[in-house]
Amino acid sequence: MFLVIWRGWGLLVPVIAILCALAASAVCGQAPESTGTFATFLMAAVALGAVGMFLRSKQLARHLYWIPMEGWAVVSAVVALLQIPKMIGAC
Repeated sequence: MFLVIWRGWGLLVPVIAILCALAASAVCGQAPESTGTFATFLMAAVALGAVGMFLRSKQLARHLYWIPMEGWAVVSAVVALLQIPKMIGAC
């Protein structure tokens, strides 16, 4: 059993992440795994940050597990940055 706790539009966080993963797999195709992971998390960071700031400007709730959507964008960006050494090593 898995419990998801969100407030307002916070349920969009996993939806955006899944859509970014699908888009990255379509774009990266046969690239090394670390490249696809980097692209996924980078796209998710940009999308989550943009949507989160838009929702904040409208003063709408946007939390997943008590973390605002912009916080998830930062987490996604950090994971993307952690993929860079793996991408360099794969070349």
